Amino acid sequence: LVMEFQCYNIMDDYSIIDGAMTISGAQKLENSDRYTISAQEIIIESDHDIKMFSCYNEDSENPVLISLMDVSSCKTLKNLIVRSTKCLSINASYCRQLCRCWVSKIGLMSLDITGCQQLTRCVCSDNQLSLLDCSESQELIQLDCSYNKLTSLNVVGCEKLCSLRCYNNHLKCLDLSGCPSLKYGDEESAVIQANQNGEKLIIRLYSVQDAN
Repeated sequence: LVMEFQCYNIMDDYSIIDGAMTISGAQKLENSDRYTISAQEIIIESDHDIKMFSCYNEDSENPVLISLMDVSSCKTLKNLIVRSTKCLSINASYCRQLCRCWVSKIGLMSLDITGCQQLTRCVCSDNQLSLLDCSESQELIQLDCSYNKLTSLNVVGCEKLCSLRCYNNHLKCLDLSGCPSLKYGDEESAVIQANQNGEKLIIRLYSVQDAN
């Protein structure tokens, strides 16, 4: 498993106990560094100026299983990229500077982006997510959560959302009344398509007040 950090080397103070890796120290570097580690949990406790965190597996035939990745203490994190590995749960809550979250095809079952107010792009497709709440990401422009197991998707208040891909899920109802930037009916934007199980999807486009 390879981890890359942009601008800062935060590996000066870390420990792996019972398969859990905890990182707390930080030392400024001019260039990106990369480290090879083996851990079931990755918890970053540093509040230093970490702008990018990338985690991937170079050996695609033997992916490392990470049960938990917690970056919630990285208050200046702007880019989170996890790929070519297996990660069951990611906690990025209250990363208020987070702009981009790319976590597709990693077997993800839980993604917490509560309080990510600056998030503009979130790509979490091809996972095992059942719930996704984006209501506090009011700057969100692009969301791709297709090919999951979503029964609940909350995009209320995402007024800037203009690209939504949520097909191949288990949604029965979706409230888009607070998303005026979506291009309804535009097939190229891939806003809404049928569920994988063929069930009817009820889409609410306007609020009761708008209807009146």
